[in-house]
Amino acid sequence: MSQWLTDDAFKLLRGLYSQVVTTKCTISSLQIIHDAPDGEILFHESAETDTLDIAMSKKTYLMIFAEAHAVFEKLGYKFDLQLLTGTELWALYYATTSIMLTTNEHSTIWRLHREVVFELHGRGEEIIKNDFDYVTFLATSKLKRVNKSSMLFHWIRFLMVPLFEDLEVIKTLIHRLLRSIEVHFANYCAGYTFQWLVRLLHASQKQELFEYAGLQIRQICRSHLSDITIWETYSVWLTADSDPFAVDLFNRDVLQWNKHSVFVTEMQYGPQMSGTDDVVLEDLEWLVKVKCAYISPYESLYKVTNDKDAFKHRLYILRQPEEDIFNARDDASTERLLSAMKKYHKIHTRFARYREELDDEEVAEQEQARQSPEAAASTAANPLGKVSAAQIRLQKDVTELELPSTVKVEFPDPRDLFNFRIFIRPAEGYYNGGVFSFTVEIGDNFPIDPPKIKCTQKIYHPNIDLEGNVCLNILREDWLPVLSLNSVILGLNFLFLEPNPNDPLNKAAANVLAKNTATFARNVRLAMRGLTIDYENYDRVV
Repeated sequence: MSQWLTDDAFKLLRGLYSQVVTTKCTISSLQIIHDAPDGEILFHESAETDTLDIAMSKKTYLMIFAEAHAVFEKLGYKFDLQLLTGTELWALYYATTSIMLTTNEHSTIWRLHREVVFELHGRGEEIIKNDFDYVTFLATSKLKRVNKSSMLFHWIRFLMVPLFEDLEVIKTLIHRLLRSIEVHFANYCAGYTFQWLVRLLHASQKQELFEYAGLQIRQICRSHLSDITIWETYSVWLTADSDPFAVDLFNRDVLQWNKHSVFVTEMQYGPQMSGTDDVVLEDLEWLVKVKCAYISPYESLYKVTNDKDAFKHRLYILRQPEEDIFNARDDASTERLLSAMKKYHKIHTRFARYREELDDEEVAEQEQARQSPEAAASTAANPLGKVSAAQIRLQKDVTELELPSTVKVEFPDPRDLFNFRIFIRPAEGYYNGGVFSFTVEIGDNFPIDPPKIKCTQKIYHPNIDLEGNVCLNILREDWLPVLSLNSVILGLNFLFLEPNPNDPLNKAAANVLAKNTATFARNVRLAMRGLTIDYENYDRVV
């Protein structure tokens, strides 16, 4: 083991890590630049932008991955950390951080990284703050798959628990989360973490930082009118006392840290917030003034205002031509409100659903007229527009799918998002050339319960048994409601790039992979052609 985990290992990552955790800049930003020199990482600190700019070539990026990948391919993923020397333990830490930089949603690596951090802390190393600086740097990178990793943000929230009384750390997190939100459109994971943070700031009565966070997100909202995640995050700031779940999660993590001799006090639920209607109406006036044509800002504000009628009346007044204002004061009916709004853009049907006295048939006709034929048919079948929480979340996850060209998602019935198929055609690795089909079933309790995924073919794979059951950690003990459908599919795809013999369903295949990779590769090729391995017939997938 010592030949793999030495002081000379991971020099590129060590240099990057050192710059990130020692910089005085609030933001560290990484991007891949084609003409950057291979084998080097470029750094530039800008006092003007308060940013450490980091650049590397794609080849350098792949070199970081390849070095760490070789270690885990040789040594596996299970270590008795207490038996490692300090040098070996730090080298293993840099191995995990290398994979975290280059691979999205590798649950095994994240779990190992967590245990390494605990072990380093137990040996007296100053690791928690440095690890926080490194992983929040990943969150601000311009590598979209890393930047939007749900596991990354789950770990950031966990690390913040013992650091929560450090006001400078909180302020740093505010800036880095907002940069992460800005870097990629609809960054749900960063938005959720910011929402978690502002709820904790309110509960802990850190009022100055709470107000500061609100000021920052409000400014970003006004420059990102079309980003629903940003506006939803702002609406959470406006009603930070409405959901105790963030406090419950914080206290659950407190128990975990206390087990590792990091003693943190549990948090109590915060006080009731005062009304925010004045702020909402002020934002509404600004939206109308700039003639915002996106629905998300209006809906986000409408959802949190206490006086819905006052909101609609104000919107009606602001939308009316000057000569209609006098009459509008006396007649603010829903029909006239919708007519006034329609003069500027088609947001009237969205607001109509909030008024019980609206003519449901008319709204349904308007909605169907602007939808695709498939969506219109779905609306017609459900004229009241009752949509479950699972469907709302599922629709969001489906629209945010960012999959490689080797993965395809197919909906046999466009009206049914709860049942679909995934096709994976690996472009490299043992399974290169095959096409693997999976069925996905989403339950009504999603995202509390994970999706159910099954392979439709009989294939030779350590993590997929002969009945098609899939062994993927994020579908079992590592599942969290914040994990997206995109994370699940990428995790499934990764099983074909990196089959894991340490967590098998097909133990026979796992044993072959662990003992003789050449024999395993031969068996995979034969099985993909529909031949027999160890008296088992497999489906042809090539």
